Amino acid sequence: MAKENPKRRSFHTRGFTTLLLTFSFIIVAVSGIALYLSPATRASRTLWGLSLGDWSLLHMNSCAVLLLVSVEHLLFNWHALTGYFVSRATRSLALWKEFLLALTIAVFLVVGTIQRTPPCNVADYYSGAVRHARQAREKAKPKFKLDELEEFDEEEFFRLPEPETTAIEED
Repeated sequence: MAKENPKRRSFHTRGFTTLLLTFSFIIVAVSGIALYLSPATRASRTLWGLSLGDWSLLHMNSCAVLLLVSVEHLLFNWHALTGYFVSRATRSLALWKEFLLALTIAVFLVVGTIQRTPPCNVADYYSGAVRHARQAREKAKPKFKLDELEEFDEEEFFRLPEPETTAIEED
């Protein structure tokens, strides 16, 4: 049997931060996909028991947690992060090619999304295609469900209304 280390901490903050960051990312990804695929015109529909408003609130709250925990994660790993930029051996800029490539991709993503240039407009294009397909499917659906109809009263349906009688006043 292995001896337990008496100096071992009972709670690992760095591990907790990493796990919370991972779970927050998963929740943000799933809620983002649910919001992307949900029709904006059908707020009353639910997916896995959550309405569009519920998904939106879950997404916003998860993004806030993700942002806060990301900052904490960066603070915990600041020493390793600065090691990517400055070589301790040569005291010069390290990984400069990787830094420039990552920065270029980030700038391209922001500018391309704002200007809606390919390939940054692919999500917008498919969102429109999904929306149009959904609208066409909604138009093709009957406006009622047969099992929800009340019993059809044929006699009531075909009964002609009684003519309105007006009294003619005699002079």
